[in-house]
Amino acid sequence: MAPTRLLQSATTLRLLLSVILCACSAGAPGRQADRRGPETFVGRFADLTLDRAGQRVRSRFPDGPNPLPGRLLVKIDPAEVLYRYKLPPTDTIALERIAAASGVTKDLHVTAVEELGSTAAGKRSIRFQMAEDTSVDGIRHRLAASGAALRQDLLASASKARQFVVDVPRHPLAALVVRPPTRRYPQLRSTSSLHAIFDRVGVMSIQRVFRSAELRSGAQVKVRPVADLLDDARRAFRIRAGRAPRDARIPDNMENWFLLRLDTTDLVSALDVLRHTSGIQEASYDYAVVTHQADAEPDFSSQWALHGVPQWGISARQAWAVTPAAASAVVAVVDRGIKEDLDEFSGRLWSNPDEIAGNGVDDDNNGYVDDATGITVEGQGSPYPPMLAGPHGVMVAGLIAANSLNGIRMAGVAGGANVRLMNVSLGAASTCAGAAEGVLYAVLEGADVVNMSWGTVPEGLLWQAIQAGVAGGATFVASAGNGNQRVAQNYNLEFAHYPSSWPEVISVGATDGNGHRWVDATDPTLGSNYGVTLDLTAPGKDVLTISFSSPTQTAADSFIGSGTSFSAAIVSGAAALLL
Repeated sequence: MAPTRLLQSATTLRLLLSVILCACSAGAPGRQADRRGPETFVGRFADLTLDRAGQRVRSRFPDGPNPLPGRLLVKIDPAEVLYRYKLPPTDTIALERIAAASGVTKDLHVTAVEELGSTAAGKRSIRFQMAEDTSVDGIRHRLAASGAALRQDLLASASKARQFVVDVPRHPLAALVVRPPTRRYPQLRSTSSLHAIFDRVGVMSIQRVFRSAELRSGAQVKVRPVADLLDDARRAFRIRAGRAPRDARIPDNMENWFLLRLDTTDLVSALDVLRHTSGIQEASYDYAVVTHQADAEPDFSSQWALHGVPQWGISARQAWAVTPAAASAVVAVVDRGIKEDLDEFSGRLWSNPDEIAGNGVDDDNNGYVDDATGITVEGQGSPYPPMLAGPHGVMVAGLIAANSLNGIRMAGVAGGANVRLMNVSLGAASTCAGAAEGVLYAVLEGADVVNMSWGTVPEGLLWQAIQAGVAGGATFVASAGNGNQRVAQNYNLEFAHYPSSWPEVISVGATDGNGHRWVDATDPTLGSNYGVTLDLTAPGKDVLTISFSSPTQTAADSFIGSGTSFSAAIVSGAAALLL
């Protein structure tokens, strides 16, 4: 029987991985077959503790992120939206006024402006798009001279950028733009009552979460159902499609998930209105995505996690001996971005065969301009290469498939096979909405394995994107979290960890060099989560990987770290070898 036919479901892959990785060696039982399906807990545990006095919203999840200010997510009924529409022209006068009021000088050549919503401090975030890539140092210098409050985090680890964000006082800006009595949103039908409701709760703009569904030609936009896009992907990637469970289903109306950006700090009231509005099928907050890496130290001399010394590594050499060098798979690293010019990634990156890098054109008509090696979600940063927002994605990608044939530093688990890394950057924002967009992009572009070394709350939006990927035959791997907590005790899923607790996802905990569950020696709040929702454990303490310290360097640094982020990456690499 062909190997691809053996992998008909995530259950089979879990079994094979458990043999390789000494599954649950830390005493955490694997998932039980009678565990409740996702319908019983998605959304149920998204209840929140509300603090109206301070207009803050707190998550009930342990160590869970709080809702992001100025953002809400809604799924709109198809009867309310247009499947063909025209984007409004740029208001040049308003653009110049906003740029001047924000301290943005004319020599930055701003071509577009977008209001991103209110900040926790009550200011308004404005994103400016420039005509061409510009030196980050030059942007900082010009804005510093004008006193503009530049969001420095959005320019992290970059030498050039085509956009930047400034935070400005809300009220001075409001007087600069003459707007009609009621805002109009081009994606909605002209007769939709949602125009007035969105305007009433302070919605400044709406943006389709899954940009793959939008095909643009100039100002004209055509929307395709996500189900049709997945049918195309199944035909294009038939071997992967053969791995999909027979009962997998594609959630309907996914193309009509929208991100709303609001000019209000009272998200509680706005969400309450939307949840009781006809034409809104689902509504929720948006949340940050939290990565699962503990403190680390540079330059560690041994890859015990791969060698199996004395017996608790994964014995990667034995797997390499029986894995053909031609074995090929695509692993999407949905993370903070990969530094593509590092020497350890030479020859290891996925490339889009139908896209020409840097020409400013969506050559393959998939909704993304210049996605030659991947994307940055939510349109952050320049289209190519994807945004690099810190070293976490580099560390994860290095463990999966750093080149094991170049004789330097370290070897990725799948570094000797023909495994390619798809760079899906969450950018500096790193939101649940962005994660869902990145997951669906990876599936539509052919990723066999999707690595998610992070956690968030159980948003229906993200779960639906994963469901769609499973229906397409993709394998999902996620870190179990570093909270040192027993999740889902006695099947109580109230404080389960996501996305790892969803049954469609392979959940990975971390072990140390003795085969015990990893717990930080100095901080008892840090350690691998455990409990009935885990599928596997893999090495996660003192794991050697790669990193970088300068945006201009091309020789990777050696780095050692701990956390379930690294355990999940090891499992993703092993899964790529099995496919």
